Amino acid sequence: METAAILAILSLALTSAAGLRFLHLIRRVRVGQGRPLVLMMAAGALALGVTATTQGAAGAAQVAAATGITGGACFLLLVALGRQSRKTPAVRVGSAILPITAPDADGHPFDLASMSGRPFLLKFFRGHW
Repeated sequence: METAAILAILSLALTSAAGLRFLHLIRRVRVGQGRPLVLMMAAGALALGVTATTQGAAGAAQVAAATGITGGACFLLLVALGRQSRKTPAVRVGSAILPITAPDADGHPFDLASMSGRPFLLKFFRGHW
């Protein structure tokens, strides 16, 4: 197998591994901890794909290289454009919740302290539009 084809396959494999790792981190709510590794994997996939293309990858190898380039570049671009805060959160999982007062569905004031001592489910909805 020629070098360009091997590089293209490695690029595709690295892009796939970065995507799977990122999804795994999302499910475990640990994206911040694994971010550097995923970024290095995406950058490596991009570099390998570009190298395979410049070395003349053809056919299926060219498709693998293009997929590696596209996946790596898209991931790096989305991270660069994302404005997600990297600050330490005010509340960690399992710790006491901060006092919250907000209007309920009917517009009446609701104080979270009124639920003290009783089990309850507090659900937040964060819209992305």
